[in-house]
Amino acid sequence: MQLLIRRNQKTGMMGGAKYTLYVRAQLTDEEKKLVKKNNLAGELLVYYDKDESKANLAGAFKSAGGLTGALLRKMRDVKLTVGKLIEGTEFTCENVGELLGVENQVKHASLMLKSYLDAAATFGGEEVLDMDKVLADMQARG
Repeated sequence: MQLLIRRNQKTGMMGGAKYTLYVRAQLTDEEKKLVKKNNLAGELLVYYDKDESKANLAGAFKSAGGLTGALLRKMRDVKLTVGKLIEGTEFTCENVGELLGVENQVKHASLMLKSYLDAAATFGGEEVLDMDKVLADMQARG
């Protein structure tokens, strides 16, 4: 598995800069089969709240229902599933710091996906761990 990351800058409608981050997981054929066989496409990897200060407002609209709440949540929230990461998705960010934050979340999500794939590859078999080695590895990482 490889992770493709593409960063871009564009000018917004009001003249300010917007930053985009395109990400896509590139899977081997075997990894694609594991995703399909284990129904992993819908697994949620990242939920990124672009503007936590609007969370209560969106929550109030959500509990009341209505189109306004749905639109506000759509603009604010980003959900990254295994399927979206594989097909590729683009995030629009207000500044470079936000872009880097999203990028770090996507990298973490990609590591989680790799763990899912590694675990799925062992179904039907068994693994024996030398716990002394596992403990030594954990202590070495600090």
